[in-house]
Amino acid sequence: MFSRVTESKAKNMMTSENLAIVFAPTLMRSPDSDPMLNLMSVGTEQKSVELLISQAKELFLKWKQ
Repeated sequence: MFSRVTESKAKNMMTSENLAIVFAPTLMRSPDSDPMLNLMSVGTEQKSVELLISQAKELFLKWKQ
C-alpha cells in the first residue's frame, strides 16, 4: 500500500520520509510515558518506518518466497 503512494510522490508529495513522519508515532509508539524519552526516540522510530516503507518490496518479496 505505501509503495503505491510513494510511486506517485511527484503528484502527492508523500515520500517514504513523509509517510514515516505520519505513521511512525502510531506504528512504533513508545511504552514509556516520559515525554522527553519519547522525543529522544522519535528520530529512530521514523527512520525505521521509513526504511520499511522504502524497502518493502525487497523485504516482503524475499520473505514471501
